[in-house]
Amino acid sequence: MCTRINSLSTKTAKERLCQSEIAKKVAHLIRAVLSLEAQSSANTGMSQSRALAGYLAQLPLPDDYELQELRTLSRMYMQELMDSTQ
Repeated sequence: MCTRINSLSTKTAKERLCQSEIAKKVAHLIRAVLSLEAQSSANTGMSQSRALAGYLAQLPLPDDYELQELRTLSRMYMQELMDSTQ
Protein backbone atom coordinates (compact mmCIF):
# COMPACT_ATOMS: atom_id res chain seq x y z
CA MET A 1 0.00 0.00 0.00
CA CYS A 2 2.87 2.37 0.81
CA THR A 3 4.40 2.03 -2.64
CA ARG A 4 1.01 2.56 -4.27
CA ILE A 5 0.54 5.83 -2.38
CA ASN A 6 4.05 6.89 -3.30
CA SER A 7 3.39 6.20 -6.99
CA LEU A 8 0.25 8.35 -7.22
CA SER A 9 0.44 11.02 -9.90
CA THR A 10 1.03 14.42 -8.26
CA LYS A 11 1.18 17.13 -10.89
CA THR A 12 -0.55 19.86 -8.91
CA ALA A 13 -0.20 21.19 -5.38
CA LYS A 14 -3.68 19.91 -4.56
CA GLU A 15 -2.70 16.39 -5.65
CA ARG A 16 0.49 16.55 -3.54
CA LEU A 17 -1.57 17.68 -0.56
CA CYS A 18 -4.01 14.80 -1.03
CA GLN A 19 -1.13 12.33 -1.35
CA SER A 20 0.50 13.56 1.85
CA GLU A 21 -2.82 13.46 3.74
CA ILE A 22 -3.40 9.88 2.60
CA ALA A 23 0.16 9.01 3.66
CA LYS A 24 -0.41 10.54 7.11
CA LYS A 25 -3.59 8.50 7.61
CA VAL A 26 -1.87 5.31 6.47
CA ALA A 27 1.06 5.98 8.83
CA HIS A 28 -1.38 6.29 11.71
CA LEU A 29 -3.14 3.06 10.71
CA ILE A 30 0.14 1.16 10.36
CA ARG A 31 1.23 2.31 13.82
CA ALA A 32 -2.12 1.21 15.28
CA VAL A 33 -2.01 -2.20 13.59
CA LEU A 34 1.56 -2.85 14.70
CA SER A 35 0.69 -1.82 18.23
CA LEU A 36 -2.31 -4.15 18.36
CA GLU A 37 -0.27 -6.95 16.83
CA ALA A 38 2.43 -6.50 19.46
CA GLN A 39 -0.14 -6.56 22.27
CA SER A 40 -1.97 -9.66 21.05
CA SER A 41 1.00 -11.87 20.21
CA ALA A 42 4.23 -12.88 21.80
CA ASN A 43 7.57 -11.48 20.60
CA THR A 44 7.63 -12.08 16.83
CA GLY A 45 11.37 -11.56 16.48
CA MET A 46 11.22 -8.24 14.60
CA SER A 47 10.96 -5.08 16.63
CA GLN A 48 7.90 -2.93 16.22
CA SER A 49 10.01 0.20 15.70
CA ARG A 50 12.05 -1.43 12.93
CA ALA A 51 8.91 -2.58 11.10
CA LEU A 52 7.30 0.85 11.44
CA ALA A 53 10.46 2.59 10.21
CA GLY A 54 10.48 0.42 7.09
CA TYR A 55 6.89 1.32 6.26
CA LEU A 56 7.30 5.02 7.03
CA ALA A 57 10.37 5.26 4.82
CA GLN A 58 8.19 4.30 1.85
CA LEU A 59 5.53 6.95 2.47
CA PRO A 60 5.67 10.47 0.98
CA LEU A 61 5.17 12.29 4.28
CA PRO A 62 5.53 16.06 4.75
CA ASP A 63 8.67 17.17 6.61
CA ASP A 64 6.91 18.19 9.82
CA TYR A 65 5.06 14.89 10.02
CA GLU A 66 8.29 12.96 9.33
CA LEU A 67 9.88 14.69 12.32
CA GLN A 68 6.91 13.81 14.50
CA GLU A 69 7.10 10.17 13.38
CA LEU A 70 10.85 10.14 14.01
CA ARG A 71 10.25 11.26 17.60
CA THR A 72 7.68 8.49 18.03
CA LEU A 73 10.08 5.93 16.56
CA SER A 74 12.85 7.08 18.86
CA ARG A 75 10.62 6.67 21.91
CA MET A 76 9.48 3.23 20.74
CA TYR A 77 13.05 2.08 20.12
CA MET A 78 14.25 3.33 23.50
CA GLN A 79 11.34 1.54 25.20
CA GLU A 80 12.21 -1.66 23.36
CA LEU A 81 15.82 -1.34 24.49
CA MET A 82 14.77 -0.77 28.08
CA ASP A 83 12.40 -3.76 27.98
CA SER A 84 15.06 -6.04 26.52
CA THR A 85 17.55 -5.27 29.29
CA GLN A 86 15.13 -6.15 32.06
